Amino acid sequence: MSDVRNPHPHDPVAVYDADVVADERVVEGALRRYGFSAERSWRLINLSENATYLVDDPGTRAVSRTMMLEAKRIAEQFGVHFRVDVERRIDGAGAVGAHKTSTLVDLENRRPMEIDPLLTVVQEMGRLVNEPTPTIDVVLALVKLRERMALQGA
Repeated sequence: MSDVRNPHPHDPVAVYDADVVADERVVEGALRRYGFSAERSWRLINLSENATYLVDDPGTRAVSRTMMLEAKRIAEQFGVHFRVDVERRIDGAGAVGAHKTSTLVDLENRRPMEIDPLLTVVQEMGRLVNEPTPTIDVVLALVKLRERMALQGA
């Protein structure tokens, strides 16, 4: 695989691999969702509007932190850097309070959820740069299972 950094920083199109061409804005946008992926995943797994468990529960906080750090390592290989660190991002998610995300509404209404732009894209980008995503993989599998169950009426 070739170098993942854009050899032409003023060119909006960067070649990351001979077969993959990505617009930097798309890459950056996808990877900046690293906080959303953790928060929305827990809301779907727990079927909850409340994100305080993301902050208050040591187990879910640790899993969320690990997911975000996996995404952060991937982002850095694409030249994307975050202004807000992982701990502040987790605290910010909890501070938002109870609300239904669009993915939770989709799940409740037994519609396909938009999980690919939140989780699958980060997983795929990790594969492009040979960055392991074990935690994202597990959470993505759980979210996809929840979606399949909802679509089948279970």
